[in-house]
Amino acid sequence: MKPLRTTAASFILLLQLCLPFQTKAQGTWTQKANFGGIPRQGATGFSIGTKGYVGTGNDSVSNWVQDDFWEYDPISDVWTQKANIIGSRFLAVSFSIGTKGYLGTGYDFGSFHTDFWEYDPIANTWTQKANFAGAGRYQAVGFSIGKKGYVGTGAGISSPLSDFWEYDPVSNSWTKKANYGGGGRQMPVGFSIGTKGYVGTGNDGSFPTKDFWEYDPNTDVWTQKANVGGPTREGAIGFAICTNGYIGTGSTGSSGLNDLWEYYPGSNTWLKLASLPASPRANAIGFSIDTCGYIGTGCLNPTLLGDFWQFISDTINCTKATVTVPPPTENKKNDPAIPTAFTPNGDSKNDLLLVRGGPFNEIDFRVFNQWGQEVFHSNDQSVGWNGTFKNTAQPAGVFVWTLTVITLDNEKIKKSGDVTLLR
Repeated sequence: MKPLRTTAASFILLLQLCLPFQTKAQGTWTQKANFGGIPRQGATGFSIGTKGYVGTGNDSVSNWVQDDFWEYDPISDVWTQKANIIGSRFLAVSFSIGTKGYLGTGYDFGSFHTDFWEYDPIANTWTQKANFAGAGRYQAVGFSIGKKGYVGTGAGISSPLSDFWEYDPVSNSWTKKANYGGGGRQMPVGFSIGTKGYVGTGNDGSFPTKDFWEYDPNTDVWTQKANVGGPTREGAIGFAICTNGYIGTGSTGSSGLNDLWEYYPGSNTWLKLASLPASPRANAIGFSIDTCGYIGTGCLNPTLLGDFWQFISDTINCTKATVTVPPPTENKKNDPAIPTAFTPNGDSKNDLLLVRGGPFNEIDFRVFNQWGQEVFHSNDQSVGWNGTFKNTAQPAGVFVWTLTVITLDNEKIKKSGDVTLLR
């Protein structure tokens, strides 16, 4: 009987792995400092390096549209207001490429926007770029793959829309791509994993949906994947951590949702995770920083929300053989640490060499090439090296770094070491 029980258990496990949905709840939610602005829905957000950014949106039931913009520091759990975006709007799209953020489209009661802006977090400035080449719209989807951005679907004068566009920040130009595989769609959600983009859910003009599609920019082809778990929805959030994607919250059209689902591209399966332990909501914001996901704001009709939550999945293991982060010492929780390698290839994953640990009162971080030439210097922990020197990408190889920090206890710590730049 013992071998029979083992065989049955193995069979059940294999059967579960072959199913498109699994239901074991996993993950940990932690409430963080409320969003720095007033409660709102229809805001947009993205991350650059170790910081998150949220702005715009509709901040009252009387439909007052905003242009404020905020930076979130997960280390200090503090929101800081930054330069306003030019032109108030809500339900816009945004994404990041390398060390810059991009925001555009949206609606401002009477006007569907096509303007498109680049945000520089170091200079805290917005620079207008080429207008989005499609028709003005809101409720669209936007994400980046490598060094390109993608915007499509949404609602405008005619809706729902299915067109899909690629943005190249180097040439500052838009190129039309294959229409979204699911047809016309408004309020879908999207993210990227590696070299592929993913879009799903949203309203097809009649009802909320749950279909899910993979986009390959190399072939310009959409491929349908397993439906998103749970009920049909619109106005959901989505983000990616390492090799997995996440979709959650939103509205069924009649009620709000607070569930969260994890997508595994390799097996094309969805796993139900622990639900957000807060009000169900639609039109919230979601993004990831390192191995943590963040969800906040949104609407539980007619209540607008300003709470903000961090999610850590029990299933994530992003450790790579060539990239390790030394743990802090037992007695010095603020001890600084530098990864042993990084990959500045523009995929928004491990693109920056950053000082971990802290927070610190002061920091002096320098990187040198094999000839002893200083190629990077920073006194800001949030500003990391992107693998370039004088706007020229540095070759793969080993670089030496030096680091001096002053802790919150006014202890001075000096370290040095080397890091491998991988391409």
